Amino acid sequence: MDPSCKQIVAAGLQRSATFAGLVDALEHHNVIVYLSLDQNLPVRAALNFIVNTGPTTYVRVRIGPRLSLEQAIAAMAHELRHALEIAGASHPVKNEHDLQELYRSIGFGVGAGEFESLAARATEHQVRQELSIARP
Repeated sequence: MDPSCKQIVAAGLQRSATFAGLVDALEHHNVIVYLSLDQNLPVRAALNFIVNTGPTTYVRVRIGPRLSLEQAIAAMAHELRHALEIAGASHPVKNEHDLQELYRSIGFGVGAGEFESLAARATEHQVRQELSIARP
């Protein structure tokens, strides 16, 4: 995790119970989430499947660098919810095809090969609300 992502995670853990719950839940699953800022990311945040090595699934969450701290926390929470969705899938996500099948069943398409879930949107909304109350 780069220093900027460490700052986002630390602030998220401190200021949002929902964010902290996501991190705690992920620590109890066989999913490794790599976090990074991506200077070339055309959207605010994204999750990409990397590989499944049997018991462990690896994903990467990229955050756009031009977000405010609150926006970055909320966007990261959104993507961490997706990581939990992958971790909780009834069938292991072993490749991109499996990932797309998962989101066809629990979410909806938003573009070519891009998917979304209501749970991730609700999580982001909840974290935004918590952040608006817990201003530093």
